[in-house]
Amino acid sequence: MRITSKLFVDEGIRNAFSSERLLRAYFLMAAVLSIVLFFWWPTGSIAFDIPSGGGPRTFPSVAIALCFCCAYIGARSGAEDYSPPTRAHLREYVRMTPVSLPVLVAGKAAFAALHTLFLLVLGAPFLLASLAVSGVAVGRALGSLLVVGAFSLALRMAGLFLLALLGARRLFRDVILIALGVLCLAATLPFVPAANPLSAITGLSAAGPPPTAIFFGLAIPIFLVSVIIDLLAAFAFAVGAFASLAAARSGERGEKTG
Repeated sequence: MRITSKLFVDEGIRNAFSSERLLRAYFLMAAVLSIVLFFWWPTGSIAFDIPSGGGPRTFPSVAIALCFCCAYIGARSGAEDYSPPTRAHLREYVRMTPVSLPVLVAGKAAFAALHTLFLLVLGAPFLLASLAVSGVAVGRALGSLLVVGAFSLALRMAGLFLLALLGARRLFRDVILIALGVLCLAATLPFVPAANPLSAITGLSAAGPPPTAIFFGLAIPIFLVSVIIDLLAAFAFAVGAFASLAAARSGERGEKTG
């Protein structure tokens, strides 16, 4: 049988809607967004807040909560933490099958993009509900979804890279992945705010034109800079996963011939 990237996409889709742990994660994500929407829903009149430019913080609160939820589910999915134990895992495909590594990584990346899109669609109704009281334009909500999606995809591919690099050492992988996410958010906020998704979301929810950063004399919206940086990071992690799997397969063949 010829193995193509579609095989890994189909396998991921089946797992996304059959894994009990993933279904629970979707439910918990909806619950978290509902709670945030409830507690940040304004209790007084918003007739004064929005014209004054100091509208309720419902939208950025829901958007940031969505960012954390998508990033968490994405990172764990990338590291195959939600996969059933009976399913062949990444390293097993490399050790036990002749599957092409570009096909394998491309399939994993394609499903990662589709699953990230599904998570955004799942969270979009809560984000749209927050627009009703936040005075934020729909276009900015779409920009926030791009920021959330790109950041989630970057962490997801980081999970895939660590899985390819470290294999079954889950505790070690989880510690590094959590540290990487925290470092990305904490270090970029004071030093490189244009690369910080939370800063991008806050900028999109503020009154007035979105903040920009100057690159080569061009004024580029910060949210777009954040999206580009995260997509480049996702690509770099995908390349790192491919290189790690290639090294693992080479080592496996070396042991057999030795």
